[in-house]
Amino acid sequence: MFRELLIPVDLSDHNSIAFDALRAVAAPGASVELLHVIEQITREADPDLAAFYRALERKAREKLERWCEALRKDGFAARMHVCIGRRGAEVLRRASESRCEVILMASHAITGPEAPLGTLSHQIAMLAPCSVLLARTPTA
Repeated sequence: MFRELLIPVDLSDHNSIAFDALRAVAAPGASVELLHVIEQITREADPDLAAFYRALERKAREKLERWCEALRKDGFAARMHVCIGRRGAEVLRRASESRCEVILMASHAITGPEAPLGTLSHQIAMLAPCSVLLARTPTA
């Protein structure tokens, strides 16, 4: 059972599979950090995009706060972190900073030899400073 977990999330309902897995692998009262990375459009600071990023951040914080509340009701010490950057790099950076035991991610199934490799979850699994648990819905 894990005591310190990092869960990178997008804002979709697909994250429910990660939350289900959390309840199966986390110790009672575990510390859970939900991380949402707003993908940075350009590497240079662009003042014209500031309002756009603020609106995305506000929307993300509202959604993550609802998820944190639900996790707190389940007995977890839940918190959130929202940042702007490159998703893979930010997840890896946050995992190192937080010293989590495991990164728990919802992952899409890769089916067949034509499916793209090098997905975000694959990159994180290969480069993470800790264990990575990928949760996905079973394929038919």
